[in-house]
Amino acid sequence: MRWTRRWVGRMKRLPPPIRSDGAVCRTIAVKLPEEGIPANGESGQGAGRILSGRSDNNILFDDLRNVLIRLGFSERIKGDHHIFSKSSVREILNLQPRSDGKAKPYQVKQVCDVLNDYGLTQFP
Repeated sequence: MRWTRRWVGRMKRLPPPIRSDGAVCRTIAVKLPEEGIPANGESGQGAGRILSGRSDNNILFDDLRNVLIRLGFSERIKGDHHIFSKSSVREILNLQPRSDGKAKPYQVKQVCDVLNDYGLTQFP
């Protein structure tokens, strides 16, 4: 069963999600946008600013995460640790967001180094 904490501290049971045909779902699927992440534009800083290496302190964690997913990395989440891996990349990227929603600067640099080492600077 799935539980959530209410703001008053009591536990509340959530009902299971129901599909359009009336069946109960046990898993929730997330669909990524088909058009992907633009280099610069509506969805935030995008890949251009992340790969430039000029402002590692001001990269939003969600933008960094979306770039990695768009480049084909698979994501596992354990607590606040987002672990990214890809079959063609030997390194595993372990990222955690800061409390203000931005990525940690040294982790942005690690991502840039891995993407440049493996030539993953262009979206498919």
